[in-house]
Amino acid sequence: MTSLFDFDIVSSVSKKNLMKKIRSFQIYASVNNEHKTGQKWLLEKLEICARLRGKAVGTEYGEAFILNNYTPLDSHSVQLVTELLKLI
Repeated sequence: MTSLFDFDIVSSVSKKNLMKKIRSFQIYASVNNEHKTGQKWLLEKLEICARLRGKAVGTEYGEAFILNNYTPLDSHSVQLVTELLKLI
Protein backbone atom coordinates (compact mmCIF):
# COMPACT_ATOMS: atom_id res chain seq x y z
CA MET A 1 0.00 0.00 0.00
CA THR A 2 1.21 3.47 -0.73
CA SER A 3 2.01 6.06 1.87
CA LEU A 4 0.05 9.30 2.07
CA PHE A 5 -0.05 11.20 -1.19
CA ASP A 6 -1.94 14.03 -2.85
CA PHE A 7 -4.19 12.33 -5.35
CA ASP A 8 -6.02 13.95 -8.22
CA ILE A 9 -8.97 11.64 -8.74
CA VAL A 10 -10.89 8.86 -7.02
CA SER A 11 -12.41 6.07 -9.07
CA SER A 12 -15.30 3.95 -7.87
CA VAL A 13 -14.30 0.37 -7.04
CA SER A 14 -16.69 -2.55 -6.60
CA LYS A 15 -16.57 -4.73 -3.49
CA LYS A 16 -15.62 -7.65 -5.77
CA ASN A 17 -12.59 -5.75 -7.12
CA LEU A 18 -11.59 -4.61 -3.63
CA MET A 19 -11.68 -8.22 -2.40
CA LYS A 20 -9.48 -9.25 -5.36
CA LYS A 21 -6.97 -6.58 -4.38
CA ILE A 22 -6.98 -7.75 -0.77
CA ARG A 23 -6.48 -11.38 -1.86
CA SER A 24 -3.56 -10.23 -4.02
CA PHE A 25 -1.92 -8.65 -0.98
CA GLN A 26 -2.33 -11.92 0.90
CA ILE A 27 -0.57 -13.90 -1.84
CA TYR A 28 2.64 -11.90 -2.24
CA ALA A 29 5.17 -12.37 0.55
CA SER A 30 7.03 -9.24 -0.55
CA VAL A 31 4.02 -7.14 0.44
CA ASN A 32 4.00 -8.74 3.88
CA ASN A 33 7.67 -7.88 4.39
CA GLU A 34 7.36 -4.38 2.92
CA HIS A 35 5.14 -3.02 5.67
CA LYS A 36 5.97 -2.67 9.35
CA THR A 37 2.43 -3.46 10.41
CA GLY A 38 0.87 -6.88 10.81
CA GLN A 39 -0.86 -8.59 7.89
CA LYS A 40 -4.32 -8.39 9.47
CA TRP A 41 -4.03 -4.65 10.09
CA LEU A 42 -2.72 -4.08 6.56
CA LEU A 43 -5.78 -5.79 5.06
CA GLU A 44 -8.11 -3.81 7.33
CA LYS A 45 -6.33 -0.60 6.34
CA LEU A 46 -6.87 -1.38 2.65
CA GLU A 47 -10.61 -1.65 3.21
CA ILE A 48 -10.75 1.43 5.44
CA CYS A 49 -8.92 3.54 2.84
CA ALA A 50 -11.18 2.25 0.07
CA ARG A 51 -14.28 3.12 2.13
CA LEU A 52 -13.02 6.63 2.93
CA ARG A 53 -12.12 7.34 -0.68
CA GLY A 54 -15.42 5.90 -1.87
CA LYS A 55 -17.37 8.15 0.51
CA ALA A 56 -15.53 11.13 -0.98
CA VAL A 57 -17.14 10.41 -4.36
CA GLY A 58 -20.47 9.01 -3.19
CA THR A 59 -19.77 5.28 -3.62
CA GLU A 60 -19.12 2.44 -1.21
CA TYR A 61 -15.46 1.99 -2.22
CA GLY A 62 -12.94 4.05 -4.16
CA GLU A 63 -9.31 4.06 -5.22
CA ALA A 64 -7.18 7.19 -5.56
CA PHE A 65 -4.95 7.99 -8.52
CA ILE A 66 -2.44 10.66 -9.44
CA LEU A 67 -2.75 12.00 -12.98
CA ASN A 68 0.67 12.89 -14.37
CA ASN A 69 0.84 14.72 -17.66
CA TYR A 70 -2.89 14.34 -18.18
CA THR A 71 -4.10 15.58 -21.53
CA PRO A 72 -7.82 15.62 -22.27
CA LEU A 73 -8.86 13.49 -25.21
CA ASP A 74 -9.61 15.25 -28.47
CA SER A 75 -12.92 14.54 -30.23
CA HIS A 76 -11.37 11.86 -32.49
CA SER A 77 -9.95 10.01 -29.47
CA VAL A 78 -13.28 10.20 -27.65
CA GLN A 79 -14.98 8.69 -30.69
CA LEU A 80 -12.44 5.83 -30.80
CA VAL A 81 -12.84 5.13 -27.09
CA THR A 82 -16.63 5.11 -27.49
CA GLU A 83 -16.36 2.54 -30.28
CA LEU A 84 -13.99 0.39 -28.23
CA LEU A 85 -16.33 0.45 -25.23
CA LYS A 86 -19.17 -0.81 -27.42
CA LEU A 87 -17.11 -3.94 -28.08
CA ILE A 88 -16.86 -4.82 -24.40
